[in-house]
Amino acid sequence: MEQILIDFIKKNEQSDISSLLLGKNRYPDIDVSLAAKCIQGRRVIKEKVPLWYDHPGIIYPDSLPLEQCSSQITAIHKQNYIPEGGFVADLTGGFGIDSYFISQKCSTLHYYERNRELTEIAIKNFSELGAGNITVKNSEVTPDILKEIPDNCYHLIYIDPARRGKKGERLFSMKDCEPDMTLLQNQLLRISPKILVKLSPMADITTVFNELHHCKHLDIISVNNECKELLLLIERGFEGITSIDAIDLYNNTTLSFDREREHNAKVTFTAPVEIKGYIYEPNSSILKGGAFKYTSEKFGIKKISRDTHFYIHPDKIENFPGRIGEVLDVIDFSKKSLQKVEKEYPSCSVVARNFPIKTEELKKRIKCTESKEIKGLFTTLNDKSKVIIIYKRLFE
Repeated sequence: MEQILIDFIKKNEQSDISSLLLGKNRYPDIDVSLAAKCIQGRRVIKEKVPLWYDHPGIIYPDSLPLEQCSSQITAIHKQNYIPEGGFVADLTGGFGIDSYFISQKCSTLHYYERNRELTEIAIKNFSELGAGNITVKNSEVTPDILKEIPDNCYHLIYIDPARRGKKGERLFSMKDCEPDMTLLQNQLLRISPKILVKLSPMADITTVFNELHHCKHLDIISVNNECKELLLLIERGFEGITSIDAIDLYNNTTLSFDREREHNAKVTFTAPVEIKGYIYEPNSSILKGGAFKYTSEKFGIKKISRDTHFYIHPDKIENFPGRIGEVLDVIDFSKKSLQKVEKEYPSCSVVARNFPIKTEELKKRIKCTESKEIKGLFTTLNDKSKVIIIYKRLFE
């Protein structure tokens, strides 16, 4: 990218994009349309991929590839699966963020992408970033293309199937995504012993395990308690139980388990008189993985009920993978209890879990202001009694 265009982009970083485009005749030496796209892209990428933001010469595509691309923190996590000095293929290159960070670990990376515009952008951006070990291929991954690739050509294949339909709708089944991993898996395992698949955080884990074979390991990845993606490792010949890591990269916590361990775990439930001390809510990765009983067994904490994924313990547990609150009050639910909450806790965020009244309805009935610190959990205990647990969230 020419320096005059880079300077224009940096100078107009906070400018109104519509105004720039309407006034493009004032800048005869500038490709204002490209500049506007880059300014918009830099706004998206500033927090998501700060390393790329530091390179003002990066060129940006339309919004959809930016929306679907990995963040820097999740892309770097994928390096844990990359063999040092290995030969890797990214079969769904897209904007190239995963390709770039993977290439920092391997010796050679083949970037495949069917969209010509994206491949042209990738070539320029990889050059800007100094990623000389990436070869860009403008090619769609089809069974015929895969037939041309020799056996064991790669040490690992990375693939991120497109999860948007032709009308922009979200897709969750592997069979609906492009490319269809259920059709390509055997071919891919011929040319590489390992496949790393990025999945939607909304994907149903049981369905994925049923649709795909040789699933060795699954990472459920969250960032600051927001589930971002599932990362599935498929390994040729593997027939065992899939291990699972529920990870929050922001808080650097991991809970390791598997479906059999969860099935056999011993869960204990709290009695109403035992609701004191501290309340625990596992992070979104653990909840997504369904490690409800194992969390109780692992940390020695009592679950509120079978269908309420909060836990109680008299003591504070250090490094718990989730949110912690100090119990302030336990109120038996009744019409008068709503008035009690409103009077004694005027600043309190209410939420319903396994409760006959929905959260939004409770907010209408209780005139409390929202609070980041004080929470009111309306729930049903294992003995079917209904209570309101008021707690103060602890921030660490």
